Amino acid sequence: MIISDSEAGYKDIDLGKENADSVYKDLTEHGDDEIHIDGNGKDGFTVNARSVGM
Repeated sequence: MIISDSEAGYKDIDLGKENADSVYKDLTEHGDDEIHIDGNGKDGFTVNARSVGM
């Protein structure tokens, strides 16, 4: 979960190689972008200003 109480934010997250090449979507539906995890299990997750992303 990523929370912002002011500006939009970004967090690099390592989900491990077991999650490599996966695609995720924000469960809260506050973000429209799909998150494409790279071959090493890493990518960046965003959160809108004054919002929650999960």
